[in-house]
Amino acid sequence: MTTVTPPTVCTTEELADSSRTWSCFVITPIGNEHAEQGSPERDAYEHSLRIFEEVVLPACSRYGVTPVRSDGIAEAGEITDQICRHVLQDDLVIADVGGGNPNVMYELGLRHATGKPVIHIGEHGRLPFDISPIRTIQFQATTRGGLVDARKKLEAALETVLRGAFEPLTPARILRGLHTGPFSPSRVGEDEDEEDEDSPGLVERMAVVEEQMEAMTEDLDGATVALQRITAAAEKFLPTLWQPDAPSSTQQAILHRFAQAIEEPAADLKSCAQRFEDKMGSLDAAVRAALAFQRSMSLQAPDISSEGPADLLEQLTGMSASVREGVDAITLFQAMFKAFSSLSRSLRAPGREIGAALSLFRRSASYFAQWEHLARTEEG
Repeated sequence: MTTVTPPTVCTTEELADSSRTWSCFVITPIGNEHAEQGSPERDAYEHSLRIFEEVVLPACSRYGVTPVRSDGIAEAGEITDQICRHVLQDDLVIADVGGGNPNVMYELGLRHATGKPVIHIGEHGRLPFDISPIRTIQFQATTRGGLVDARKKLEAALETVLRGAFEPLTPARILRGLHTGPFSPSRVGEDEDEEDEDSPGLVERMAVVEEQMEAMTEDLDGATVALQRITAAAEKFLPTLWQPDAPSSTQQAILHRFAQAIEEPAADLKSCAQRFEDKMGSLDAAVRAALAFQRSMSLQAPDISSEGPADLLEQLTGMSASVREGVDAITLFQAMFKAFSSLSRSLRAPGREIGAALSLFRRSASYFAQWEHLARTEEG
């Protein structure tokens, strides 16, 4: 059996005064800082950068750790090669798993196999179902207090890891020949299938879904009202924009009044989209758990029908159609604002709000497509 040398354990004073330089790579969705404002790529970049700057950087600086993202690697060379080297060789990895970005999950899998320290963080409600059993620092990214709480929890996790109190996860334990069953030294007296006491079961997840469904419907209704207000403003102001012989000053005044009229509904539209998208993570976990339960029941007890998951998917079908209709409507408005933004700068701000709402609803719509695919796979 392969033996593992235990890491050196340090005191708090040694951590603070240590001259050792800890290498730390941050696995996170990078997005694209050069993408258009309001696009999914630009939103992903802004979101991940905020988490990095307000949570990861200050937590690491307390222990003299300098975290590096893939877009902050200074050395020349092939990016993929550099990322793999950091993932496999750095002393520590911090992984933002919120949203289950494919690149993040791939890099995280490589890291897990090394058996080296890795800390998971992720926005509450957006954790991938596949790695939900692994302890993760969860936080609310929409509030300042949520980010502060995340930083404090990350500081505590860093202190634990830097002290040497880290146990390799299952992939590394298997590769190193360590026991992973019920007689493993780290699991003496534990049930092999025991789950985290705080981890919700299917019934709890479904209860949360029932509570959120009404709120999500209200969010969709609110988005519809906001779109109707924007439409009404467009019908009121824009037909007079191209009057014969109208001077540019008149056109500018019309566009300015139009921008003022839609400023509030555009902000409301984005807020509704944000609230709706925030609930999608926990809903995603519930749907996937329901489908997994349905698959398990069909294999173990094919004569017993399970209508709950099917009923849930049927309820979500109508909501999925509403989301797609909203995406189509917002897309039309975004195209209009892109054209008008070159005419008047006053329309750029509401245009960004509408573009951000479109990105959020598109992201939500992608969940429905995944669920439908999974449901069809289960039926097949």
